Amino acid sequence: MPIATNDMNAFSKGQPSHHHNLWRKLLRMLSLTRERELTCSEAQELMDSYVELELAGENPQTILPEVAQHLRICPECREEHDALLKILKMDEG
Repeated sequence: MPIATNDMNAFSKGQPSHHHNLWRKLLRMLSLTRERELTCSEAQELMDSYVELELAGENPQTILPEVAQHLRICPECREEHDALLKILKMDEG
């Protein structure tokens, strides 16, 4: 997709354009990637354990760093994690 002249002018003037913001988001996501990433299926298999560690007051980022990394870069799995955590917190309360 070619960059429109308006976007190039805005970029050269230091004004963020739509394309500039997309590039920044893409570069940020690339900077967060690791040599070996969990797939969504792999992360979901470990999600119960991850959330149980959180509820037990443990640090799941240290114990399951691959899951923590996946949650940083995958909005769908992060949403599933947040929903599971919320449900289990309601069950405890």
